[in-house]
Parts: sequence; structure tokens; C-alpha cells
Amino acid sequence: MIGREIDAHVYRACPQLDTLHNVYMKAVCYSYLEVCELIDLGVDDAIQNADLHEPMLKFFERDGTFNIRKGELEVGDAAYPLMYWRNLAIPVQDISDNSLDLIDRNGLEG
Repeated sequence: MIGREIDAHVYRACPQLDTLHNVYMKAVCYSYLEVCELIDLGVDDAIQNADLHEPMLKFFERDGTFNIRKGELEVGDAAYPLMYWRNLAIPVQDISDNSLDLIDRNGLEG
């Protein structure tokens, strides 16, 4: 991820990842393992990016899933074009556990 060699044992640290059928989700998880390994080795770039995967991991822990199809990131009923998503006015969301628990109980509109 940050141009460092990773020992292959890292990819065997979590055998359950081999059961994932979504290649994108699998790639995010393996990338997280790589960053963790580099943090353990004291690599500054990895330490500075320790929380990079936190939003996606939280998403996965709550049974979230996504796919990429026809140039769009599909999440639930929404699709975001990958070519120009940075130009879209997508509001920043609170992903704290408290906020997500409220959404789980009351839905997005509640």
C-alpha cells in the first residue's frame, strides 16, 4: 500500500478472508492487515495512516457491503460514479457508534 514489502505470513493471519466472495471487500481487509503489519514494524507512514480503514471496517462489522459495477460504487440503493465522485456534494456523515446505533434503531430519517 505504501511501497513497502510485506511478509506473506500477513495474508494468512485471517483465513476467514479467503471465504469472502466480494473481491473489493477482500482487498480492503488485506490492505488493513498490511498496514497493521507495517505499524508493528514501526513504519512512520503506516503509523500516520493507522485509522485509514476504520470507516470501512465499521461498515463491514455492521454487515455493510458494496460492489463496483459499470464504473459506479454501489452501496445499498445508492450508486456513486467513480470518475467524478469528488465533485459531488456528498455530506460527511457521523459514523460514531452512537450515531450508527440510532440509525439502526430509527432509520436514516428517524
